[in-house]
Amino acid sequence: MNSESSFGRYVASLHRIRRSFMAKRLQRADSLPGLYFFLIVLEEVDGMNQGNISARLRIDKTATCKALKKLELDGYVHREIDPNDRRAHRVFLTMKGRQVLPQIHRVMEEWDASVTDWMDVDAKKALTALLLDLADKAKEALANLVLKEEINESSSQ
Repeated sequence: MNSESSFGRYVASLHRIRRSFMAKRLQRADSLPGLYFFLIVLEEVDGMNQGNISARLRIDKTATCKALKKLELDGYVHREIDPNDRRAHRVFLTMKGRQVLPQIHRVMEEWDASVTDWMDVDAKKALTALLLDLADKAKEALANLVLKEEINESSSQ
């Protein structure tokens, strides 16, 4: 397979361009342009613990912890020790975090409209369904790889 026929190349390119678009439209001197998606997850379930945020975003726990620390320093979130599990932290949006969400949603809608304005509603629905299926298959492939590695490690010991 050559690089021109690898759809992953185009998915990665689309991701990079979207990140650049979001960063330019959310121009700020703080952490928001690169980390806005954490606020969106917290908008859905405020008070979620860091582990669940990692799972929801499919990001490792260390990266999540660092990102949330930046967002906390910039005043978008605050973290509290979970009273049910003192090892875990629950994360909450601050007033500043809530106030910036409408702007984030407007910019996301602007992006979506600008890249899909040539598509009809059915094509958009089909594309979304296909991308969801691809994400599920990718998650499954990664889980299978991790499982194989764990089996290989345990059999070599």
